[in-house]
Amino acid sequence: MNQRGITLIELLIYLALVSGMLVSFIYYTIGVTASAVNTNQTSELIESGRLAFNLMLAKTRSASSVVEPLPSQSSNKLKLSFGGLSTLTFEVVNNMLIAKDENNNSWSLTPLGVSVTELNFTRVDNGLVPANININFGLGNYHWQSSVNQKISP
Repeated sequence: MNQRGITLIELLIYLALVSGMLVSFIYYTIGVTASAVNTNQTSELIESGRLAFNLMLAKTRSASSVVEPLPSQSSNKLKLSFGGLSTLTFEVVNNMLIAKDENNNSWSLTPLGVSVTELNFTRVDNGLVPANININFGLGNYHWQSSVNQKISP
């Protein structure tokens, strides 16, 4: 007899192959999605840190004077004065980088849930060279460091 169709064994082998391919595809898709989410979160963390760091650099360059740290000292707080009319302070509060103005209005410069791992400002004075501020800033596993050259009035 010449019967048409498939046997039960052939059907089970086909289902096993299709199921294996489907499971592999789902596992691969989950891995790619998790990797994309992790990359996006890391990218946002780096971008937030870079923006906060660049804001500190820009404000330090545009300040008329540095109130804190004092000459030849380090501090975890940077207080800037702008022509004696306004001030701006950068400091860590509850593991977040905060900017605060002279009226105690404050805003966070770092995302929620991400701890500032390092914040240090060092005022370096050298008699012949204008003073500069060394800024060390760490957010998560990422660190930024720079010196801001500026003439600072005592």
